[in-house]
Amino acid sequence: MDAIYLDQSYFHQQGLTALIGESLLCCCSDIREIKNRLNDRKSQSMSSPLIIFDLPANFRTTLTYIDYLTRIKINRNATLIFFSDFERNIFNYSEYGIKADFFIDKKSSTDMIISKLAEMLLLHKNGLSFPSSVMSNDLTKREFSFLCSLFTQGSIDGVAKITGKNKKTLYSYQANVVKKLNLKNSLHLYKRLIHNY
Repeated sequence: MDAIYLDQSYFHQQGLTALIGESLLCCCSDIREIKNRLNDRKSQSMSSPLIIFDLPANFRTTLTYIDYLTRIKINRNATLIFFSDFERNIFNYSEYGIKADFFIDKKSSTDMIISKLAEMLLLHKNGLSFPSSVMSNDLTKREFSFLCSLFTQGSIDGVAKITGKNKKTLYSYQANVVKKLNLKNSLHLYKRLIHNY
């Protein structure tokens, strides 16, 4: 089976490996490792990968992971399981392509985590479909592109100059992003962009 756990924390990797068994899971701490792992397996005729991931705390790194996982989901028909704290700001991109197939809350009991992961691994191994995702705060492709542009340009004015879009439209995207990421207001969005707040 081609199951990969993507998390920057070695402690988390060891914990999950201990829970479900080392032979069932390959741990990677960054995108470079996962690329190498998938390229090695590409030469072998393996089934589509199952990737269990927890987005990093760094907001910019999160966007990089999202972009990569989106391409893996589309190009390699990957199955994505978001394994994180449900109370955190949850990213889930529908039109852009990264819609996690399933979500598991890290704060669940150990028995619950083991049974959910075992169920997901079994479904994947047998080529069966996953139950519906519980996450509903999807960013659209335009909102995601706006967010990436805002990182590089630093302001709505800068994004408007580069993209040629109306500022009113961009402010609308910003309001939607703030709402979907469960932030208090646009100031908190800018703090996340600048200080990883």
